[in-house]
Amino acid sequence: MDQTAANDNNNDQDNNNDQDNNNDQGTKLYLEDPSETVEDSTFDIDNFDFRKLSLSQQTIISVHDVSYVVKTRSLPLCGEIKEKTVLSSITGIFPSGMNAIMGPTGCGKSSLLNVISGQKNPAGLSGILLINGRLPPANFKCQVGYVEQDDVIMPTLSVKENLWFSAALRLPATFSSATREQRVNALIEELGLTDVADSKVGSELIRGISGGERKRTCIGLELITSPQILFLDEPTTGLDSSTAYSVMHLLKKLSEKGKNIIFSIHQPRYSIYNLFDNITLLYNGILAFQGPRKEALSYFESIGYICEEHNNPTDFFLDVINEDSIEPTTSNLSVVAQEISKTKKFQHYFRKSTYYKCLSETTAVIEEEFEEYCKTSSLKRHSRVPYKVSFLRQLEIVSVRALKNLWRNPEASSLLIIITILFAVVIGLIYFQLDDSRMGLQNRNGVIFFIIVNQMFSSLSALDLFLKERVLFM
Repeated sequence: MDQTAANDNNNDQDNNNDQDNNNDQGTKLYLEDPSETVEDSTFDIDNFDFRKLSLSQQTIISVHDVSYVVKTRSLPLCGEIKEKTVLSSITGIFPSGMNAIMGPTGCGKSSLLNVISGQKNPAGLSGILLINGRLPPANFKCQVGYVEQDDVIMPTLSVKENLWFSAALRLPATFSSATREQRVNALIEELGLTDVADSKVGSELIRGISGGERKRTCIGLELITSPQILFLDEPTTGLDSSTAYSVMHLLKKLSEKGKNIIFSIHQPRYSIYNLFDNITLLYNGILAFQGPRKEALSYFESIGYICEEHNNPTDFFLDVINEDSIEPTTSNLSVVAQEISKTKKFQHYFRKSTYYKCLSETTAVIEEEFEEYCKTSSLKRHSRVPYKVSFLRQLEIVSVRALKNLWRNPEASSLLIIITILFAVVIGLIYFQLDDSRMGLQNRNGVIFFIIVNQMFSSLSALDLFLKERVLFM
């Protein structure tokens, strides 16, 4: 416990020094020249080394009055169209470091994460998203890392082969095989996967690596290009407390190198909570709090909610927001009316606080400088960045991986071969010894028809693979 406290104090001093340095830079931290935004602020991919990342290479994301509304029908096709507000007037800043998005289930955590990362459909979105005070590039989601909540990874391949697949598709074609090999080996060492590098990932039917190692491998797939911004959706889901801490500690080390780590998380334990730099609390799509992790408890104390001495702060935050045990609701209002009342109350509390005032002043400076930039420059996104490798090279890499998966999964391939042989035997027996009459010609047409239909429907089994792995190519 004493050693942990000492480490926390050292981290606190480092964070304070970083904040003082950022304050000395003033608004220039957010307002860089457009030629030095997302494309040029990323690390030099040719000289990449995790252990040599500079703290000066930082990326700040700001959202300005962002709202997200979805339209739903009560009945398919013919039902009444209703609008549901998922996010309402969200304004905030996500600087480099560990940025946690928290809140109860259904509050909009994943939606906000997807909006910031560019994963959401623009329909229903309003507001402005800026990267270092400039609009993000058209294919912004292709330049950042995004780790899904569910592990999307080929179970029949080893850890090293999965990372090699990502490197082959996402690194420039000018890179030699030796360079890619060096890049993959350095990443494996940084992620602590050296002992399981040649082990299969595994699945329900194939024995493989542990859950924490799977999650670190998924993170490695996104880190292969050294993105400056990394998004993660519920990175600790399905992991035990010790494994979850090891994964979050890995992310903390990456954030200390200047990366912007933004993730949604539900209810982490206290040791994981201490790894956060900034937290964003959502409730029913509104911003209930955003600020440094160390000041969150002070904010809730200022509005009348005091955390008990041995209570986990994350549990306390959710209890306050849900008001299940802190302040039971005895009103005669309907459930919907109570939810609206609670939402307005937390929104009112935060907007009257000094934290929101500081946040508003910072975002106002960014908006003013952005508007000034728009007056002197054309308001458009950066040009779309082309894919790193050609279409034929992509087809080759994906085909080789599919053949490896088929070869290492003999149960599925053997069953497919047996079904094909049985179908051929049945069709051959039915249409055995056809003559040259008109009836024989019609029977031959029937054979061709059945073969074509069989090939069409047998190919539908590949759709399941596309649906599972489509996230890797989005």
